[in-house]
Formats: sequence, structure tokens, C-alpha cells
Amino acid sequence: MNKFVHLVENNAHLLTNQWVEEVKRNPSTKGYRNLSEPELRSRVFDVYKRLGKWLQNDEIIYKKTAEHFFNLGKSRAAEGLKVSEVVYALILNRVILWKYVIDHGLIDTAIDYHHALDFYHKVTNFFDKAEYFVCIGFEAADKKEEKKLEEENFFEAAVSAIAHWVVKEPK
Repeated sequence: MNKFVHLVENNAHLLTNQWVEEVKRNPSTKGYRNLSEPELRSRVFDVYKRLGKWLQNDEIIYKKTAEHFFNLGKSRAAEGLKVSEVVYALILNRVILWKYVIDHGLIDTAIDYHHALDFYHKVTNFFDKAEYFVCIGFEAADKKEEKKLEEENFFEAAVSAIAHWVVKEPK
């Protein structure tokens, strides 16, 4: 799996360029057209950076990652973006990343295939959780909903639950 992580790290600028182009022209992300190119680059780079940390330490940083995407959802709601646009932008991150891996022919053997599937599983897991917490952040942007979430200790319970989201093989 490390060669896939290194491919992403070493080519983050290309992935960023592809994402910026796509998000600016895609009809499902119209709200992003109002943002400057440097701002878009900063945003996508942040997602890929967090993904890299997640891939290396996924058990350790659940809460930190969840908090980031929760706050990101609140921020994007305050900016006037639609939740569907933000979720679709995250989907584009994942799709562009995986397409890049496939297009660069790193899967030559059965072992490579196994590692690629493991990588894809972890990447998908990261983006599923990111999308979920972005949506919760959007909901919390409504002050009544935020108060309700706090009263129910929802965030802590949700973070705890994601640690068990993935079915893990017994050792």
C-alpha cells in the first residue's frame, strides 16, 4: 500500500490541478466557481494532506479528523455553499485520486491488486467519514440543531462509533 501513498504524496500537485479544473467546471459544484484558484488549491491540498495522515495512522486520529470535517461543514454552510456541492467536491477528490492510481499502472501482480484494494478501502472509508461529518457540520450551522447536538453529546458518540464503523478481521 505504501507505493500508492507515495504516488499520491509525490503527485499531489497534479491531483490538485485536476480537482481544481473539475470543481470549477462541474455543474454539481457551481458554488466553488466563486472561490479563487489559490483558495481552491489550499482546500484540496488540505484534504489530501489529512488523507495521508489518515492512511498512516487511521486508528489514532479519528476524533481530530471528525472535528475538522464537522467544522468544515459549518464553515462551508456559513460561506453559502450547498451541502450537496461540498459532498460532491469530496467525491471528486476520491474519484480523481483513484483514477490517478489506476491510470498509472501500479497494479501488475496479484499482490499489487490486494494492496490496491486495501488502499481503496481505506481511502473510501476516509471520504465516507469526511462526508458524514461535513453533513453534521452543515446541520450544526443551524443554531437550534447545534444546541440539540451538544445536549445529546452527539458528536462524541458519533466519533466513538466511527472507530467501529469498519468490520475488522480478528488477529
